[in-house]
Amino acid sequence: MSEHDDLPQPAEPETAEATEAAPKRRKSTKTEPETVAYRVVKASIAPHGGARDAIVRPGEIVHLTKEQAKHYNMLGFLAPIIED
Repeated sequence: MSEHDDLPQPAEPETAEATEAAPKRRKSTKTEPETVAYRVVKASIAPHGGARDAIVRPGEIVHLTKEQAKHYNMLGFLAPIIED
């Protein structure tokens, strides 16, 4: 018996058969929620947290998700952006 018999042996290289037999992973279907641009009117909003740098003031443009836009629109704080 050799003194190196108890050491882990190097792994065998993968063959084409081994890689074909492995289950294939699907691509992640997670995507960023779609956002739409709106102009803020009447009062400041903080859709991304209440930090001072996260506040969006009237006259500024903000990108909101559908749920956020619905909430702030019900409060009357959004206006559509109309390009000439």
